[in-house]
Amino acid sequence: MTDTQFTLLLVEDSDDDAQFVERAIKTTPIPDCAFSRKTSFREGLATLTEQEWDVVVIDLVLPDSPEPSELFKRFQQAAPTVPIIAMSGLVDERVAKSIINQGAHAFLAKDRLDLYAFHSMIQSALNTKRLQQRLHQRSHEIRLLVQSIGDGIVVIDSAGLIRFSNPATEKLLGTSSESLIGTPFRIPLTSGLHSELEFIRPDHSKVTVDINVVPILWEEEDCFLASLRDISERKRLEAERIDLERTLLAHQKIESLGLFAGGIAHDFNNLLAGIIGHAEVLTLEIPEDVPAAKSVEMIKQA
Repeated sequence: MTDTQFTLLLVEDSDDDAQFVERAIKTTPIPDCAFSRKTSFREGLATLTEQEWDVVVIDLVLPDSPEPSELFKRFQQAAPTVPIIAMSGLVDERVAKSIINQGAHAFLAKDRLDLYAFHSMIQSALNTKRLQQRLHQRSHEIRLLVQSIGDGIVVIDSAGLIRFSNPATEKLLGTSSESLIGTPFRIPLTSGLHSELEFIRPDHSKVTVDINVVPILWEEEDCFLASLRDISERKRLEAERIDLERTLLAHQKIESLGLFAGGIAHDFNNLLAGIIGHAEVLTLEIPEDVPAAKSVEMIKQA
């Protein structure tokens, strides 16, 4: 689909109603339409899968079709991203509401056919298709970006199952993406989660991972995107730093004790020098036959 052209598949067995649709298409703001009409359920379903269609208009009551709800379900399953406009003159309002609830883009009653209303439905369907294409393109761009990021990227759905993992995750965890898809993620996820987790690889080696979690819309579903960064080397260096700090602290304590002991010894030596000096003076002043002379000599020899 472009801004000047679109494709439309009409599944309608009534010539009059088909002519109305063809006339309406020719007067739309985008008149260049690749148009195809089929008159039966089987033909329409087969044609739907043969190429890409921008809009599908189906009559809910066809000669070979199942009941309206089943008919719509079959077409929707065959082309889940294509806007479908349902039309009929034979179903009641309850059935029409049911078809809308199933996912029909719009419902047009044949007894109230109106060119303006039909134009609005076509334009709305084309806008929806354009948005879907942009979303698909953006999802593709995001996927390419995620594939090239050096950090591991994992997408987890609301049930906690892994929906996607990039090549960096395979290298980080030592496990192929194929084996990860569909398996439960190890930890409960909440938006804004920041945590560290240790994984054991299949070869029994360990890796420490820093995890950051953000919400994301992935393939039109609310999911979580978890970025995984290998911090094993950082943790190893941190552990080495802590060990070195402990060793340094122990050496500093021993050195402090040595300095303290040396200080005490120096002070003690100073005291001893004074005592011995005074003992020498007493030796000179006290006669040898005095009993105290022997005590002074013992002080000098101690």
